[in-house]
Amino acid sequence: MEMQISRQSDDALRSFLQGTLDPALRRCLDAVETSELITSEAALSNQFTTLGNILLESGQPEWLRQWLTYDLICLARRGFTFPSTGPFQTWLENQEKTKCDDPSIEIIHRAPRCHLDPSFALARIRFGLRLSEPPVPVWRISRNMVLKETRGATEALTCLFLQKTTDILIPEVWIAFRAGDRFYMVSRYIEDAKRLDQVWSLLPEDDKVDILVQLSKYIRQLRVVELPRTTPGPLDMDAPCTGVCFGLCEAGPFRSSRDLFNFFEYKRQVCLRFKQPAPCFDHKATFRERLAFVHQDLHPSNLLVDNKNRLYLLDWAESGCYPRAFEACAIGFQISDGVYETSLRDLGDRILLVVGQDDRFLRCQKSIRWALINAPLA
Repeated sequence: MEMQISRQSDDALRSFLQGTLDPALRRCLDAVETSELITSEAALSNQFTTLGNILLESGQPEWLRQWLTYDLICLARRGFTFPSTGPFQTWLENQEKTKCDDPSIEIIHRAPRCHLDPSFALARIRFGLRLSEPPVPVWRISRNMVLKETRGATEALTCLFLQKTTDILIPEVWIAFRAGDRFYMVSRYIEDAKRLDQVWSLLPEDDKVDILVQLSKYIRQLRVVELPRTTPGPLDMDAPCTGVCFGLCEAGPFRSSRDLFNFFEYKRQVCLRFKQPAPCFDHKATFRERLAFVHQDLHPSNLLVDNKNRLYLLDWAESGCYPRAFEACAIGFQISDGVYETSLRDLGDRILLVVGQDDRFLRCQKSIRWALINAPLA
């Protein structure tokens, strides 16, 4: 169903998503959006009837009518019963006939209670509230859902794995799918949560310490969790190794930790070939250790804190099974590259302290970074 809509201002969308609309309409919207995650239609029929009347008669903006249309068609496809007569039923049937399944969509994961249609989630991009820009765009597509375009299946697989095996707070993944050559993930929107880089300077010291204690517990769990693979790399076996420690390279697959070491040693040889200073990459002990699960992007913008001071970890796109020193190395690179603003440098140092600084490994990585950045294909 092709719909032409005019994009609303951020203020209008925020009002819509945050529930500052007419209370009666808000209750209807809540009923529909909640029903995407439940299986019973009991006690919802009155709201659906009211919502249908709103769609046809209230003169709501076209973008809102189309938003609700996707919800209602999704429910109709699941077998929900709507009013059997009247203009609303006729209108809904006509809308349903114009919607065709997209054969290019492949479901990677669907939560047991989630009935969200991926095509409807993608349609919401047109009038969702953009939370972040490319290369990793994120849209808020309902009051309790965000849609993220990911670089592969790694992030969804990682979130699902860690939610089963650890106590780390990660937004629940409701559906992950592939559409053509692009990957998407719909997860829960955390209400009343702020990015740590936005609130760190405003927090009392006790809250800061509590957050760092939570992060320390998360890191310990990542280091002892039973890994689903025995070789270095992300959980998506078909995906390359990426992240700060690999520069601009997409590396792998690696058959062993020794292969991973040889990759970095080869980059050192590239540096020498191009007359770049590169002392001996002598930190072999790092690659002999048991692999651990590494986030590899613990920047404060990927840490959420809710109104109860609970810490959530986001953006697992570059995570995987690597030597544990990769975690501190990634943070060290971010600090030296100026990714941490001056006001957050203290936070960066404290996160590095929690993770466990490994200066020797960081120096080794910095010595070959010229090849990782300037000669990624060499």
